[in-house]
Amino acid sequence: MPDFRKLLGYWPLIIALFILIVYGNTLNHGFVWDDTDIIVENPQLASLYNIPSLFLSEDRIEGATGYYRPLTYVSFAIDRAIWGVNPVGFNMTNLLLHILAALLFYLIIPFLKLIV
Repeated sequence: MPDFRKLLGYWPLIIALFILIVYGNTLNHGFVWDDTDIIVENPQLASLYNIPSLFLSEDRIEGATGYYRPLTYVSFAIDRAIWGVNPVGFNMTNLLLHILAALLFYLIIPFLKLIV
C-alpha cells in the first residue's frame, strides 16, 4: 500500500500540470469581447508611468462603468510593457496566475481544517 504522505509533495506539481493540460490550449487564442477596448486601445496602458492614474479612475476612459479594478489594470499595463499587444503574453500571465491561485489555495487548505 502506498505511503500517501510521500505523495503529498507531488500534489503542487500535479495541480500545476492539470491546469496546464486543461487551460494550456488558451495560449494561442486572441483577444475577445472587450479586450481590444480595454487592453489594445487603452492609452492608460501604453506606459508604466500611468500606473498611479489607474488607481484614480474607473475601468474605461469613456463613460462611467461602476467598475474599479486597478490591480487588473496594473497587470495589463505590465503585460503590455513586456509583451506589447500580443495576446499570447496576456494568456500566459493569466495561466500562471491561475496556477498560483490554485497552489495558494492548496497551501491554505490545512489551515482551514484548523479553523473548522
